[in-house]
Amino acid sequence: MINDKALVLDLKQPEDSKRLLSHLPILTSQNAAWKHVFLAHYQTSAHECPEHYYSHHLLWLNLNQTDFPLQLKSRLGGRFGNYPISNGSIGIIPANIQNWVAWDKNAEFLILTLCPEFVKQISHELLDDNEIELIAQVAITDSLIKHIMLALKADIESEYSMGNIYAESLAATLTVHLLKHYSARKLHLQSDTEGLSSYRLRQAIEYIQAHLEENIKLSEIATAVGMSQYYFIRFFKQSMGMTPYNYVIAERLERAKQMLQRQDMSLGEISSRCGFSDQSHLTRYFKRKFGITPQAMRNSNQINNLASANGKCLELLPRKNFGKIASSF
Repeated sequence: MINDKALVLDLKQPEDSKRLLSHLPILTSQNAAWKHVFLAHYQTSAHECPEHYYSHHLLWLNLNQTDFPLQLKSRLGGRFGNYPISNGSIGIIPANIQNWVAWDKNAEFLILTLCPEFVKQISHELLDDNEIELIAQVAITDSLIKHIMLALKADIESEYSMGNIYAESLAATLTVHLLKHYSARKLHLQSDTEGLSSYRLRQAIEYIQAHLEENIKLSEIATAVGMSQYYFIRFFKQSMGMTPYNYVIAERLERAKQMLQRQDMSLGEISSRCGFSDQSHLTRYFKRKFGITPQAMRNSNQINNLASANGKCLELLPRKNFGKIASSF
């Protein structure tokens, strides 16, 4: 039963960060358009948090690089424990579980919150059960959770260059992982199939092509084809050999490559028309895929077009003049 005196916290709210930790995080996803997931990066001194519980499911990841683990005291849902916390240690705190925690030295950690309604939605889609119960964990190791949290942190640091579909895909993958490994009722996924039907695959591709210049949301594509987000990701990858996110990036790059043929469009305009946040975002992905910057490819296209035009002109000249003119290039 929740203590009426315990703080009710939503760490997306700056004032709640101050109530819990006495200061604000050094980095957050506050300005992102992420709908179901929130991430914050904290650096704190030794601290004791007051009794509290969270309105969202919460995960933390310790980033301390010291040789000696910090000592964490925790009373979570009435269970007290003293835990050595080293780099990579993870905690899972379900929503509405009363919590008290303290640590004995400087700490650096990430906090991720998941919307309970989002977890219920995926649970209902996969289990036909929206009352699934997550089980609290302290000081565990889980490479997938760690990877997802660090990937979201990197996206914040790059000013959300990966787009909504990237964060939504990670949130869906994380939620399914929690339901599969850290819930009272274990999730058993459907066995693999051959992927999406040709009709649904065509629907998905047509939707992506029609919205390529927008900040496409995974939830919107999944809704368009009438599937849950998780199964859409999984079956799309089986059909196309890549995730929806990677497909969107590949199609944006191909569109940009074609637009570089047009001399009336700036690189900034091409970036916007292809769904990239800015020119540097386009350049980074373009060079990674093609081994050349967009400007260098545009210059190369101009040279090739000029050479082609000159070749056609040379074909029209008398043969006696060919060698003299060709030597001037």
